[in-house]
Amino acid sequence: MKKGILIIDWLLIIIFLLMILSKFVTLELAKFLQPLFFVLIIVHIVQHWKIVVNSLRKIVIK
Repeated sequence: MKKGILIIDWLLIIIFLLMILSKFVTLELAKFLQPLFFVLIIVHIVQHWKIVVNSLRKIVIK
């Protein structure tokens, strides 16, 4: 896997855990985390979409 995808994956996991933690412990970051989480989800989907499209092109060419 590419390094960029792994970084986004780890950021998503960390932010998700912080969002869950913010439900039990008051965190000032909670209002900032949710929009950041959704932006990272969109970036993550785009990254994987590119990989799927390139893989399908290789299969069709063969």
